[in-house]
Amino acid sequence: MKGLKMLILTAFVTLFTAVSAFGETVRVIQIDLTYNGKTVQYREQEVSVIVDGKRLENLDMPAVIIDDRTLVPLRAIFESMGASVSWDGDTQKITADFDNGDNIVMFINNKAGVANGNAFNMDVAPMIINDRTMVPVRAVAEAVGADVGWDNSTRTVTVNSYIIGGDASEEPEQPDNEPEQTVPEDNTVVQDPHKVTDLSHVDTAEIDTEDTVTTTSEVNVTSVNIDGNDSYTIKTSGKIWQYKYATVLGTKVAVDIYGGTLAVSSTNIPVNDSPVEKIRVAQYAVEPYKIVRVVFDLTETAGDYSVIKSADGTSLTVNFGSKASEHPQEPDMPITGGEDEEIVEETLNSINEIEFEKDGDRENIVIRGEENIGYSIFTMQSPYRVIVDMDKSVNDVTSLPDCDDSEYIDNIRVSQFTDDSVRTVIEVEDGVEYSSSVGAGYVEISFTKPEHVITQSLVNDGKTIRFTKADGLDVSDITKTYDPISGNTTVDLRGNYGSVYENRTLSYSSDNEEMAYISSARFSSSGSTTTITITPSLIAEYNIYESGDYIYIDMVDPKTVYDAVVLLDAGHGGDQPGAIVNGMYEKDINLDIAKRVYDLFEGSNIKVYVTRLSDKTVDNYKRAYMANYGADMFVSIHCNSISGNVEIYGTETLYAPHSGEGNGGLTSYTLADTIQRYVTSIVGTYDRGVKDRSDLIVLKRTTVPAALLETGFLTDSDDMSILSSANGRQQYASAIYQAINEVVRNHDYR
Repeated sequence: MKGLKMLILTAFVTLFTAVSAFGETVRVIQIDLTYNGKTVQYREQEVSVIVDGKRLENLDMPAVIIDDRTLVPLRAIFESMGASVSWDGDTQKITADFDNGDNIVMFINNKAGVANGNAFNMDVAPMIINDRTMVPVRAVAEAVGADVGWDNSTRTVTVNSYIIGGDASEEPEQPDNEPEQTVPEDNTVVQDPHKVTDLSHVDTAEIDTEDTVTTTSEVNVTSVNIDGNDSYTIKTSGKIWQYKYATVLGTKVAVDIYGGTLAVSSTNIPVNDSPVEKIRVAQYAVEPYKIVRVVFDLTETAGDYSVIKSADGTSLTVNFGSKASEHPQEPDMPITGGEDEEIVEETLNSINEIEFEKDGDRENIVIRGEENIGYSIFTMQSPYRVIVDMDKSVNDVTSLPDCDDSEYIDNIRVSQFTDDSVRTVIEVEDGVEYSSSVGAGYVEISFTKPEHVITQSLVNDGKTIRFTKADGLDVSDITKTYDPISGNTTVDLRGNYGSVYENRTLSYSSDNEEMAYISSARFSSSGSTTTITITPSLIAEYNIYESGDYIYIDMVDPKTVYDAVVLLDAGHGGDQPGAIVNGMYEKDINLDIAKRVYDLFEGSNIKVYVTRLSDKTVDNYKRAYMANYGADMFVSIHCNSISGNVEIYGTETLYAPHSGEGNGGLTSYTLADTIQRYVTSIVGTYDRGVKDRSDLIVLKRTTVPAALLETGFLTDSDDMSILSSANGRQQYASAIYQAINEVVRNHDYR
């Protein structure tokens, strides 16, 4: 083993290649990495790590990038930050104790860590690579309040353990993105001589011109004013899209304004009015989001303070000390640092009362809030219960109603389901049906039990098919089949029950296009079987069960059934051909690639739905709504084109930041970046990068991580030769398939 270690170390030391890049010499590391029971070839430009201005030198294992995150030797990073490290081989536990009292505990191959008693998550777990313990530098540094930056041009990670913010000149351009940089076979890094922006081919129908959805609207941060009496105001040129703030290292308060561009006259503002010593402002990030960071350096440990957005959304007021106590409301973003904080961009609706009332044979649950309630409702089994989820809400219910005399309701409970949603669970007797209605500041759910008659009907707000159980019909024999071409699900009753059920079509319609309903359910009997063909408004799964005298088919969110759900979108279709070049239709190429991706996922643990698997027209808003209802992520496939005699070529992937995405850790940018890397690597197309296109309907209107792949330019002969061949389209499909699998493996998406 000792000889093997020396061999690996010798290979690492000797296998450096000099690369000429932008007039500088950049080393390329070639080494075999052994970890998690596998050995892989690693060939990347060297990554440098600078901690508090000092470069880490003479490392016995180089910093490496795995899954877009930089891992460094355990002791090198911690000891450079003033920490002592202990290791428990039996439990594979890592403990780091810092001079300032901070403490971190981590475990090998576990993405969850503990910093000062608070849990934090890592995109990549600590791991043993070539017999060396390696840890993700960003996650562990930020867990103790350090500032981490990335300079892609020099491949350098910077860690500042004592400074947050600083002058704009001190700030890295890309603090949260460490992408791999492909090195061609001739060991040269080529700048793009054709670099252009916003040339993606889109139909007019794809552009979202409405302003009803908040995305990354950009604002200038124009000033930071000292109002007196421990109050400070950060002013901007427009409505702030989103912001977050944190106490850092105990004596600093950092406020990040997303979509912000630095436009203040001074980036260092002396205050000397306890508890604020000075204020520093910096352009903290430009990719994938613009972020302006305002740091309040305090003369003492941060006590009570508040950060409050103005009514018009154009400023933030930061209050300290006694001034903060005048504003007892909870701050928008009470966070402690890290990459996975919840970002809340608006005031939450207070859900403050739940009532129970009887009205003849009908029983009602009324949920009240301070404002009108946006909600979704569905059922779950074992026990049978009705779930009401209310978005942008906070649970302020202090007591629950007494339902002891209820005939239908067994139990009711309410909880803060996520940071910005409230869930009410109502357990009811089997066979009970519900309907819901909404009014000014309330949602009402009504429960009844049906009379026993031979019926076929849509109930529960169009989400449930209910039909009388026929003699001899065993619910355990019923099967269902999803048809990706039509989007329908066929339920086979495994016998002919035409004498009981009429050949009829049940239908349901709603003005709310964003909700999921069963549009129609068609009963038909012929030969030896009776089937029910279900056409949903959006994507759906179905739960089939027997209760009393009836059989129920409930429409349910696919995420309650599958571990991972992807909506795959073949762009354009039907009367929307997309780009047309030399007789080739973009819609046909998109569809062929989508079919190939769909086939690759057959039999996998990832459930894939499609917006279309035939040449049909699909409304672009509906594509987004389909993703929002039941998918964990959305991937749209397109081709590019450009008019005129211009030599433009290559692959680019588009995304739009969403204000609420990434609750599980995955963002649209990460999804797009992963797809871009796999496609350019596997297909070999030119890498045009990842680009923000917040004007596109399918990216702007989705609320889940979404990416739009522009595979290549139909107007470029080389790109066209790949796109027009079956082998080339299979390569694209394989790349998309592998990228989605990596995202599912390595990111928390729920």
